[in-house]
Amino acid sequence: MALVQMRGIVKRFATVTALDGVDFEVATGEVHALLGENGAGKTTLMRILAGRLKPDEGEVWVDGQRVTRFAPSEAQRYGVGMVAQTFTLVLPLTADENLQLALHDRAAVQRAKAIANELGWQMRWGVEVAALSVGERQRLEIVKALAVQPKVLVLDEPTSVLTPQETQSLFALLRQLVSEKRAVIVITHRLNEVAEVADRVTVLRQGKKVATVPATTPTDQLARLMVGEALPTTFAPTDKRRGQTVFQVCDVWVRGDDGRWAVKGATFTVHAGEIVGIAGVDGNGQQELVEALWGLRPKERGEVRFNGRPAPSTPQAWWRNGAALLPPDPLRRFAVADWSLVWHVALRVQATEKSIGLDWTQMRLLAEVWRQRFGVRAPDVDTPLGVLSGGNRQRWVLAMALAEQSALLILVNPTQGLDVASTLTVHELLRRRRADGAAILLVSTDLDEVLALSDRVLVMFAGQLREATEREREKVGTLMGGVGF
Repeated sequence: MALVQMRGIVKRFATVTALDGVDFEVATGEVHALLGENGAGKTTLMRILAGRLKPDEGEVWVDGQRVTRFAPSEAQRYGVGMVAQTFTLVLPLTADENLQLALHDRAAVQRAKAIANELGWQMRWGVEVAALSVGERQRLEIVKALAVQPKVLVLDEPTSVLTPQETQSLFALLRQLVSEKRAVIVITHRLNEVAEVADRVTVLRQGKKVATVPATTPTDQLARLMVGEALPTTFAPTDKRRGQTVFQVCDVWVRGDDGRWAVKGATFTVHAGEIVGIAGVDGNGQQELVEALWGLRPKERGEVRFNGRPAPSTPQAWWRNGAALLPPDPLRRFAVADWSLVWHVALRVQATEKSIGLDWTQMRLLAEVWRQRFGVRAPDVDTPLGVLSGGNRQRWVLAMALAEQSALLILVNPTQGLDVASTLTVHELLRRRRADGAAILLVSTDLDEVLALSDRVLVMFAGQLREATEREREKVGTLMGGVGF
């Protein structure tokens, strides 16, 4: 029996048709995966189901009832819960206070905390949400949604910040949910997880439904349904030895927003022609480390050197000295949602050049080159960044970081939110940059990405770094959980 039925859904944003007559159905007792390229309409479709958007055309039915009013409170009344990539948390409140505000029920608050314990998640309940990492906020949103025991639970990229062991625990909990005659919808780009957790898969492409197929469908066929063609092949780098030391970090200690040590004696080097990956569950000091390296947060002690000299102390100085950064939470640190693409090009150029005057004709041409090179789907370069889909925003901030040749790249979660084809393209670009002699520090919560790209792998746990001497996924995942520190 269908628990969710969406028929002929159409949604337009100005001149862009985000959804064009989409039919979507989820059965009781089913985990249903929703796949598609960035901008395919996945999140828009689920936001309609969750009452956060109203469709221009079409019908939505939940558990046999037609939805006539679209609002989050109404969706909750029908039993729909959603954890989106854009969080609904109050930043000045603690994690515990956010639970109390959202759930209004002491039993539900205790249930949320029990779920976190069952999943093995270490939650900092007494810390303000503003001081939590992106991963900690996502975990909070997940347990908050699970605590209300919805009939239909929508999860948008739920495993992006989890270790393999935590992912397995979450999948087991989802299977338990659907055994209780509920339904789960998972938006994901991780094709290897689809067969593991889902029963069926629906693929969207450019706002239209392409197919609904069994989750056992081979991943190459799913990928072809998503992009309409074969995926790009990966680039095989030349066999080139690493060069001289470009980036050196020695005994760096950094405090977090709560005054405690977030980074404890970080020490490592990155050479020319090398990718060094830092894996770890988000919230273990990666954000504080990168902020300190880039001059966005003070170091208590320790030394950072770039090309044999003391490292620049501000982001602008880093850019001007031939380095590039993709920071954590780039829309807050690196971009402005209300600014157009061409204004962001001007921002990037001003960061690397000392001259004040800008040639706006050249800025527009450069913006168009970046847009096409990185496949950013936007009507034109005057489009505000904030109106783009999450994946296209990520493509654009990547363009800002990678458009120029840099001696050093420090990248945090570069493919977060990207579809499988875009991820492979970015991986190929990074391998090419390595082959050209760039030194690359890759900080990622995606363990598969770290293992696929890195020449050396470091793991960060509770502010400490350890080199992974064995590259097996499960063994590195165990290290991410703190075993061996």
